[in-house]
Amino acid sequence: MFYSFFYIISFNQSNSFFFNDSNNL
Repeated sequence: MFYSFFYIISFNQSNSFFFNDSNNL
């Protein structure tokens, strides 16, 4: 369960970063 939570957080962070980058452009 803990591993899954960590994986979801990582994925979310990546998505956020990507979205931010797009917005910046």
